[in-house]
Amino acid sequence: MINLRGIAAFLTLLVAAARGHAAGVTIGVVAPQGGPLALLGAQI
Repeated sequence: MINLRGIAAFLTLLVAAARGHAAGVTIGVVAPQGGPLALLGAQI
């Protein structure tokens, strides 16, 4: 069976990545230094 929940999550991530690409790149650079706080910022 197809995992619809997994597909929905993937599409959500894809849309979020497309919408906030520049922010995603910044977070990707900062995350290794910021740890959990950077990850929290990524979800806001």
